[in-house]
Amino acid sequence: MKSFVSVIMPVYNAEKYVALALQSVLDQTYTNFELLIYDDASNDNTINIIQSFNDNRIKIIYKEKNTGYTKSLIQGVQLAKGKYLARMDSDDIMSPDRLKLQVAFLEANTDYGIVGSFAETIAEGKENQIWKYPVDDLDIKSYLISNSPFVHPVVMFRKCLLTDHNINYDPVYEPCEDYKLWFEMLKITKGKNLPFPLLKYRLHNTQTIAVKRELLIKNSNQIRKEIFNHEFGVELNNEELDLNYSYFNEVKASKIDDIRRHAYWKNKLLSITKNSPLQKSYRSLIQKLWLIHLQTLTEFRPFCLTYLFDLSVFRNMSLKNKTFFFIKSLMYYRVKSAHE
Repeated sequence: MKSFVSVIMPVYNAEKYVALALQSVLDQTYTNFELLIYDDASNDNTINIIQSFNDNRIKIIYKEKNTGYTKSLIQGVQLAKGKYLARMDSDDIMSPDRLKLQVAFLEANTDYGIVGSFAETIAEGKENQIWKYPVDDLDIKSYLISNSPFVHPVVMFRKCLLTDHNINYDPVYEPCEDYKLWFEMLKITKGKNLPFPLLKYRLHNTQTIAVKRELLIKNSNQIRKEIFNHEFGVELNNEELDLNYSYFNEVKASKIDDIRRHAYWKNKLLSITKNSPLQKSYRSLIQKLWLIHLQTLTEFRPFCLTYLFDLSVFRNMSLKNKTFFFIKSLMYYRVKSAHE
């Protein structure tokens, strides 16, 4: 018999997109699942839309007052009957084979506890993009020093890992509750991202990443502080945590002061991670971001020439780009901003 899956989907005032999200779950080619929908005291037409679907796999849990979606996830984990738990958000769209492919992977790879995938972004007036994440276990674990290695609403994981080890989502870390959970789970299991999108991830200006950015940075920095302490025995201060966040998550046009700070942090990271069993994966991640910082540099000085002698830069930057970088550094070149 097919393994039973519990799909957990919190909803709150989701009338605009919830019908598409719900239909994408019901249209799965893998059919042995329950859909647990936690309504966080919506005051729009969300409930009426959900109730219009006639499918006995849908189970609606009504919350009398809004307590936040992390508490809905905690309850979902506790009440779910499935061997596997699959996350879904009320504004996204599952690919039809999502559950089938993820169940097949976990059934065939019993040493893995978490499986995600890439995601395709959808946004009004914008071209779709593919969000690619680390695929293999070692790269996923090394990625933790930068950010969450999974797209939360396309993750499936084994319920027994949470119940057997007494772990669950933690509302203290919201809106980064998933990042914290992956950190705890990856201490005891292996992770995988299937290298193709199984979810259309909707971008809009009312989602958490847009309206809670400061809290997201604060709580994700706290998680990274715990990760550095656990993995390397290093206690990062607030300035170092902000610099680490900037290095990995604010990859944009950089000025001279930015590149100096990032050069310092790159070398510090390489030193911190050099004795880790994942040292190769850490080095690859760190150097990949360093190359991007150089390629987005908007100010150049002669001292920047020393960066070209970094072996990873020398090997991975094209001859054309190295030549331009060399000339611009000698010329004290500066890219003009849009308002100049």
